[in-house]
Amino acid sequence: MLVREMALKCRVEVLPEINKSVVAELGRVGGLIKILVMQGREGQRHLSIEQISWLNGVVKMIKEIRAMVVSK
Repeated sequence: MLVREMALKCRVEVLPEINKSVVAELGRVGGLIKILVMQGREGQRHLSIEQISWLNGVVKMIKEIRAMVVSK
């Protein structure tokens, strides 16, 4: 939850300064995490169910942050 709180604080204080390259980079990171999760599910990487769940949560937060940036 700390990351989400920080993201909301950043939305208010930093958002006007965030540019398109940051949004693109967040999308790239989210995509890489999705690939990691897929590999974990397929057994190509040794990830526990908890790790996969946590990574999915990170992807969700990235999507929320990107949506906040784009909507501003």
